[in-house]
Order: sequence, then C-alpha cells, then structure tokens
Amino acid sequence: PGPEARLLRRERRETARRRLHDLLGPRTSRRNRHAVELALLGGLASREIAARSRGRTSAGAVGSLVHRVRRRMSALGLQPPER
Repeated sequence: PGPEARLLRRERRETARRRLHDLLGPRTSRRNRHAVELALLGGLASREIAARSRGRTSAGAVGSLVHRVRRRMSALGLQPPER
C-alpha cells in the first residue's frame, strides 16, 4: 500500500482505539485495555494474549473481559469487530 493508504489505516486504527478507550472508561486497568485492544483490534485469540502476558492473566480472564466489552458494544448499538 502507498503512503496515503498507510496513513488512512493508521488514522482508522487510532480512532478505533480512542473509541474503545472511551467505551471501557477510566477505571479499566492498562493491562485490560491492552488485552481488549489485542483481541478486538489486533485479532489475537485469548490464549495468545494470555501467553503474551507471561502469566499475569489467564485465557479465561481475557475471554471474559472481551465478552463483556462485546456485549456492551452490542447494547450501545455498535458493531463489535469479527473474530
């Protein structure tokens, strides 16, 4: 892709990240924000995210967190990203 396409992709990703942070709210930990970003914006599976956390969180905890965020998005009429 050319420079313009890369810039547009970067801007879309940054917009999605800001919206996701707004949705999560200020009380969400940095670790949980990062896990949700990796899942919803990066397309990683819960197991992959848990492996990257080096034992600080489990795949089940990541899956639960992502499920709650997807449910909240749906309740607000937002389309959660495909898995």
